[in-house]
Amino acid sequence: MVFTAVEKGDTDCVDQEGIDSIKSFLEKLKVTRLLIYPYAHLSSDLAPPRTARKIIEALENYAKAAGLQTVRAPFG
Repeated sequence: MVFTAVEKGDTDCVDQEGIDSIKSFLEKLKVTRLLIYPYAHLSSDLAPPRTARKIIEALENYAKAAGLQTVRAPFG
């Protein structure tokens, strides 16, 4: 499970870098499943909800394209 928060200024590039790091870590654990859990309490500088949802969906899509069996918890 990955707790995630999108902050002001974050872009889709953050997703690719994040998933690459997560995938590398999961490979060490021999794990191929990922749950993306939006968790706004991680930051006091959150992006607007529309932007955050778009980036989290991009994160999910990139994770799936990277070969991870990915599920995203509901947003909001």
